[in-house]
Amino acid sequence: MTHIAPSPEIYGPGSFTDESPLPVPDDARRIVNMPAQATPGFTQDSYKWESVIFDGTADPIVPGPLKSPAMAAALHGMCGVVANETIQDHDNKTNQAQAQIITHHASLWLGTVDFVKWNRIDMAELGKSGGFLNFTSRPNHGSLFDQDAWGLVSLHGSLNAYPVLQAIGLDPVSPCFSSQEAYDLISKHVQQFSADELEMKIIKIGLCGNIVYTPKGRPKFMPSRLSPPPTAVPKVAWDKRPLAGVEVVELVRIIAGPTIGTTLAAFGADVIRSLQLTLNAGIRTIDIDLTKNGDREHLMRLIRDADVFVQGYRPGVIGKNGLSLSHLLEMTGNRGKGIVYVEENCYGPNGNKLEMLGQVHLTSQQNQWGAPMAPASFLLCLFLT
Repeated sequence: MTHIAPSPEIYGPGSFTDESPLPVPDDARRIVNMPAQATPGFTQDSYKWESVIFDGTADPIVPGPLKSPAMAAALHGMCGVVANETIQDHDNKTNQAQAQIITHHASLWLGTVDFVKWNRIDMAELGKSGGFLNFTSRPNHGSLFDQDAWGLVSLHGSLNAYPVLQAIGLDPVSPCFSSQEAYDLISKHVQQFSADELEMKIIKIGLCGNIVYTPKGRPKFMPSRLSPPPTAVPKVAWDKRPLAGVEVVELVRIIAGPTIGTTLAAFGADVIRSLQLTLNAGIRTIDIDLTKNGDREHLMRLIRDADVFVQGYRPGVIGKNGLSLSHLLEMTGNRGKGIVYVEENCYGPNGNKLEMLGQVHLTSQQNQWGAPMAPASFLLCLFLT
């Protein structure tokens, strides 16, 4: 049994630590029950996930207030269950294999962004020199959360928080001398709008973010099936991996979308991705500029042969480039097989970003030099009690 206690003196305000932590493999075995039971479409035969073997070092290789090593291992264990089920469907017979997860390997997988090099220069050096991407010189990762009388709203600044702050009437370079001052300033501007007004504002200007619904307050979504009848997963005689022979094309970035491709690649799929910096294990990458006719035509040729298309664009954006679900169904409708169209949705299948299990705490690193900082550089971390 774990015992969670506040730890502001260790990791800052709003953070919590486990005072009686289990060894990471045992914790992963405990944790896997929660996402397994809550994930739509995942098997509810508990034996399948309870039989996953978790091995590894007792202590996390990356210490911190979050149970990321154990959680990463648990999610990989769920992937192992799905892989075994896929093989079973493939071969039309019971698969007795067990998934085995090395927990410290799963922990390293989460940190692969730190191992990336570009022309033999690592990301830390590139960031310091300003010699890589344009956004490195601007405040980034401005995921701003605030609460009003109508509920919780996520204002996702992504890699540039300026437009989000401007949308709520705030000058992004307003001086702030502490994290609390920045929080109060952002909160004051957010409180001028209802949750619905904020959501409409950010949708109108094409930014990320919307209302965060509680389980009771979430809207209902009606699924639809527009695809041609499904076809069998191809079989490759010399490759026994569950998705060998499956062709995937991805247009994704950052973390959530690329995780889809790396997982499919681990299952044996041939994944082609428009290049991004991390989570490229097992992936073939290409450089695509959708504003160039030649590049767009090359992408279309790849999609015509694909079994799966994955995209992580904001609603409506991908359709402007001829890559909406209806476009792809029309393109592939006469080739004798359908296509799996995946839209990455960070708000989950039920429309809510967070299950409101408790109060949401906002923390950030203090400005150690005592100099003013702009609200756009106010980096927030979420911790759920």
